[in-house]
Amino acid sequence: MNRIDDMFIFEGEKSREKYHSKNPISKKLIQDFMRSLLALAELSGSSRFLEIGCGEGQICGILAKNGFAVKGFDISADSIAVARREAERHALDIHFFQKDLYEIDSKIDREQAVVCCEVLEHLKDVEGALNRIFSVAENRVILSVPHEPMWRFLNMLRGKYLTDWGNTPGHIQHWTKKEFVRLVSRHAKVLAVRLPTPWIMLLCEPKKM
Repeated sequence: MNRIDDMFIFEGEKSREKYHSKNPISKKLIQDFMRSLLALAELSGSSRFLEIGCGEGQICGILAKNGFAVKGFDISADSIAVARREAERHALDIHFFQKDLYEIDSKIDREQAVVCCEVLEHLKDVEGALNRIFSVAENRVILSVPHEPMWRFLNMLRGKYLTDWGNTPGHIQHWTKKEFVRLVSRHAKVLAVRLPTPWIMLLCEPKKM
């Protein structure tokens, strides 16, 4: 378990810069992110995961390669098409489907554990999104968001988005570790916190209704 270096096998235009960067620093950061994610997946005690906002399927692919049963959905039809193509190309049994997070059905979409990475910072209704996410998780949820203000500082350090003070386009929510833990704690018990630079990652137990 927890094999990373040779796991970025999915090829997609949107994820190529992030997951297949030739820059050694960028490569190490994303590898550390995935190691933290796999560590929390193993700590969760879960064998089945639903990824919400799966994009082109990189996280689903890594989870599947490490022995987890996975499925994923995303609002983008183009991203889902790439994820399906890549899963088939690598003979991975992953079910991908198109769906909006706010259309989650607590009965139809329910799964043992849920992963939602790099999604919440793009959303206006974060509380509503968290309600939906935790409604479909039987046992555990893994969440990640950019760690602010470190995220913007590192963007500026590499000369990115300087006119927006390092804010990545599309990021409309911003959290420090303390703020994000406090937010999520209203919906779940936070079991573990990981801080792979420059992210915040939580393992959570949904509150029983």
